[in-house]
Amino acid sequence: MGKKPFRLPLVEVDSATLIDGGWGSWSSWSPCSTSCGTGHRSRTGVCDNPIPQHGGHGCHGNNIDTESCAFNQCPSVHFCDKFGTIQALAELNVTSKVHCDDRWSSETDNFLHTHCHGIPADVYGWHQGGSVMSDCLSHSIGLFTPIGTFRHGTYNQVKQDHGGVSGIFLGCTSTGFKMATKACDGGAEIIDIPHYTNATFASDAIISNNPRSYFTIEW
Repeated sequence: MGKKPFRLPLVEVDSATLIDGGWGSWSSWSPCSTSCGTGHRSRTGVCDNPIPQHGGHGCHGNNIDTESCAFNQCPSVHFCDKFGTIQALAELNVTSKVHCDDRWSSETDNFLHTHCHGIPADVYGWHQGGSVMSDCLSHSIGLFTPIGTFRHGTYNQVKQDHGGVSGIFLGCTSTGFKMATKACDGGAEIIDIPHYTNATFASDAIISNNPRSYFTIEW
């Protein structure tokens, strides 16, 4: 008589031993991603309530939880860059142009003061930088650089010298350079300043057409 084949005893799997995981403790919220305006923060969860066991499923979802966080509105800061320049020009009134002397009260200087970050409140804090004419010829002046008329190293507001004018440099041309400014109580202008002093040009402000009086503004 032959031997009976050996068989392993059947073992029933107790479904009660399968333990699915659950979210338990969470870390503290991280600092907000911004100090003003709306940002976000996050925290990390631990799948330990309970810990998955015996082939049970892990916790559902992501172990990183995020939410928005908001502070006071960020201050509006304008820089003398392309965006700031275009925005400044778009905000100015362009419907009532008049001829007038270009003085501080005419707001041409205020064009820079409002739209460029870090400019002194008093124009006497402006100092003469490089010559726009020389820098144009040597290709060393950057676009959207603040420029103005200077005399003896100080921003020129002398009426008999056609008043001071300030603006933003927009580029060199074959005959001079272009600048954006605001004339009196009128609107924004893009003015061509020639590289020779006997040239004539149209403007709503009585400004100097002597290119040697224009320098970059430093503060």
